[in-house]
Amino acid sequence: MRVLVVGGGGREHAIVEALRRNHADVFAAMANQNPGIRRASKDVLLVNVTAVDEIARWAVERQVELAIIGPEGPLERGITDALEAAGVPTVGPSREAAQLETNKEFTRDLMRDHGIPGAPRSWAFDDREAFSD
Repeated sequence: MRVLVVGGGGREHAIVEALRRNHADVFAAMANQNPGIRRASKDVLLVNVTAVDEIARWAVERQVELAIIGPEGPLERGITDALEAAGVPTVGPSREAAQLETNKEFTRDLMRDHGIPGAPRSWAFDDREAFSD
């Protein structure tokens, strides 16, 4: 299987090694060269991982059959949506669903609207008078 892994950290390196042990052809997109990922991959795209359209095009050109997304940044920018629109099944939430991790206000509002207990909303104040209002 031809698998794209997006991200260049330790988590992604562990994923790449597991895929390689299971005989996958690994392709990696990362911002900085991780030597371990580089050695274990058939090809590497050095790119800002939030460049979702460029990564999706690159994946299609390499006939990737599955993508695994590590970092939050590309998820927040909609990489799952872009890859799936290009026909690449992806492990990772859609841009909308990624808000649960990347947008505290969205998550708090969702929890409030559905009666889910969680962290209360908080405010920061510069002076005592603003606090008393």
